[in-house]
Amino acid sequence: MDGTEHGECFAAQGQELRAHQRFSVDEDSVLLLVEHGMPVKARIVDLSLTGCRARAYDRFSIKAGRAIEITFKANGIDFRFNGIVQWSDEHNYLGIRFVNIADRRKKDLAEVMKEMAADAAARAATLNTLLVELHVMEPAHEEAEETAVKQLVGADVEQAAEASDRG
Repeated sequence: MDGTEHGECFAAQGQELRAHQRFSVDEDSVLLLVEHGMPVKARIVDLSLTGCRARAYDRFSIKAGRAIEITFKANGIDFRFNGIVQWSDEHNYLGIRFVNIADRRKKDLAEVMKEMAADAAARAATLNTLLVELHVMEPAHEEAEETAVKQLVGADVEQAAEASDRG
């Protein structure tokens, strides 16, 4: 794959469209190939409510559609999810779609995503304030950009949490 289309990610006029907002993370994880029972050490590089992208430390090849279990921490909370490999590449990256998640664990992950969204919005607001102080941006642009960031990072998380509460 060339990296332009993986699982739920589609490119449209140079912009990525995803089912859920993804957040960059940098956490150790263990992948367990369900049919072989073979553990593989990896690093999660991004995370969403429906899946993640990980990079195996060692040479690793797995075909799309294979069952996998992934164990990791996010914001200090331990998670273990079953998943399906959506794609893999020659650089040991693979995309995993979570499957059969218990309602309680969905709520836990949604809460972690809310925290990540709030952190991202706070960082964006701080950066915008610094840019205004350095006279790089006009104050009017700061408000519009801050609102756009909050809308981007908060909408998917709130919708997923509400859906999980109803489910």
